[in-house]
Amino acid sequence: MRYPELSNVGDICRIKADKLSTDMQNATEFVNRFKALKAQYEAQINCANKIGQSIKDVTLPDVAQAPGVLKSMIDALEGDVRSVSVEEGKVVELAEKIDFSQKAMITIRKIHRSMCPQ
Repeated sequence: MRYPELSNVGDICRIKADKLSTDMQNATEFVNRFKALKAQYEAQINCANKIGQSIKDVTLPDVAQAPGVLKSMIDALEGDVRSVSVEEGKVVELAEKIDFSQKAMITIRKIHRSMCPQ
């Protein structure tokens, strides 16, 4: 349901009250799960960044091609972080849309209760 796009009372009244309640509950559950996952993601990204910094400080005196090996390790880690960051951006965008919809649902429920025959 595209709640933010509803443009008139007729459209609002066509929504069943139980459907609106279910959608609001689902949005709330998503937001709660998203917050928990985002916190885990941020902790893992911080850890990866610390590892990357630690690798930059490493010396490998017994490896002839140490600079190349270290650069390869850093590049691999940064590549992993980049690919995860792209996906995280998509999830953040979805979360913003759900937040916007959730706010619209709150207003729509008020309108529904006051304007729509039961």
